[in-house]
Amino acid sequence: MWLTNRAIAAHVAVVILVPGFLALGWWQVNRAESGNALSYVYAVEWPLLAGYAVFMWWRIVHDHLELPVPGSVAPGGVDTTRTRRPDPPGTVVDPRAVLAGGDGDGDDDAELAEYNRYLAALHASGRRKHW
Repeated sequence: MWLTNRAIAAHVAVVILVPGFLALGWWQVNRAESGNALSYVYAVEWPLLAGYAVFMWWRIVHDHLELPVPGSVAPGGVDTTRTRRPDPPGTVVDPRAVLAGGDGDGDDDAELAEYNRYLAALHASGRRKHW
């Protein structure tokens, strides 16, 4: 989690950006003290941007996918006993093949039934998100 390519890029970015933003904020404080009233706004803005950079760094470093445990109940009351393992990398699921199978839900609206089958196929694929 801390040493993935994404996390390392975030570490480098936050190490460069936060001191830079704080230095720019201090520079704006000095400009405001010398009579530039607009610099007071920027003196507040730069530290806020530094705080936002730290917040985004934290979110990027702690962004991970938690797979459900088979047999547990996920939030929303969804039973995960029939969850599939993620497909191996490079596996492609053809949605047309899944749509052609039908789900036998008996909907009167064919377009709605087709869309529901498509959503079910997306849910059943269980593939993980790759950055």
